[in-house]
Amino acid sequence: KENLCDVMVFVDARAVTGFGSPLRNPLEYSVKAAVSITTHLLKCRNEVGLVTYNDEVKAIFPSIGERQIQIMTSALVGTYARGDLPLMTAVELALPHLHPRCTVFVISSLDGDDTLVKAVQLMRDRNYEVVFLSPSLLDIERDMVEGRTSNRSEMIHQERDNLISELRARGAVVMDWDCRQPLYRVLDKGGLAG
Repeated sequence: KENLCDVMVFVDARAVTGFGSPLRNPLEYSVKAAVSITTHLLKCRNEVGLVTYNDEVKAIFPSIGERQIQIMTSALVGTYARGDLPLMTAVELALPHLHPRCTVFVISSLDGDDTLVKAVQLMRDRNYEVVFLSPSLLDIERDMVEGRTSNRSEMIHQERDNLISELRARGAVVMDWDCRQPLYRVLDKGGLAG
């Protein structure tokens, strides 16, 4: 965003985000995206915070400057895929610390979390702008098996599309990220680059 604002970045680090190969999995892409996005926002003099959730919720609340970049980068590099705490738990713990009209940026593969729609509704009810960046586990898996698809993967793909439509209907911006595309293209297409 061009104006100064508070941004809280949530990174999904649940066990499901570790599926794939060691270098090609949703968590790996999420961490790289979070480092890029938070660094850019902080260099533009925004206040930025970070919440990671896996088997626990860890938070670094909004601040500014180079030190915040270092703190957040260290926290992200030390994040591992484990546990199964949903987004709603992370949001409920962070809510008391979010400023009014804060932008909430969620980086999640959207897999295996049945609280996503309720969490978006809770944040939208409090007038937070909600943006999702979603590295697709399905696309990563499809690449690993060289493009072969099954009826099961087609059904999972349809369920994912339905979830994305429902999140958008609740007022969230959702960018479905095919990880073969550079991050800046996805953000630009979503109207968030710059």
